[in-house]
Amino acid sequence: MDVFGPNSPLGRRIQVNLAPSYNPPSGGPPPFKAPYDGCELGGYYGHRWNDAWGTRDAVEIALTPAGRHFFNDRAAARDLAYFVRAARVQKQIRLSANPVAGLRWYIQRFPRRVVKLHSPSARVPRDVIGVWIGPKTILFTTTSSTHRHLYVVAKRGSYRLPKKNLGDLAFVF
Repeated sequence: MDVFGPNSPLGRRIQVNLAPSYNPPSGGPPPFKAPYDGCELGGYYGHRWNDAWGTRDAVEIALTPAGRHFFNDRAAARDLAYFVRAARVQKQIRLSANPVAGLRWYIQRFPRRVVKLHSPSARVPRDVIGVWIGPKTILFTTTSSTHRHLYVVAKRGSYRLPKKNLGDLAFVF
């Protein structure tokens, strides 16, 4: 017996038209620009560098190539920001009198994720954090999957970050 079929009396009562309908106001374009580049769902939970949850929001839906680039660039920028903000990086690299020893610990602990750079202009592949230690500054860098070069420059022995190009993709404080 087909209770909700087209021939049953209940079938017609639960039919709903789910087709989108939009009637723009007369006299001009709609008040928003469509299509959007992407949409996302996230929470107010915290992330740490290299944690199991990753650097992305719970749901990221790229609707255009620009949206896909934004989400990929932001994931790489967040990865770099989480690394630079990590308490152990602060203590063992940024504020340490001997940052090379702290960097060596990270390279041994995360051999495919952290590398020592031999010059500040060196580039790293995606999903890798590169660190160059100079006489007065420390450079942290990564590359997104869109080949965008991201970096944060820290002053040795302090919390100052004189240069960074993360923009609004991620916050390093």
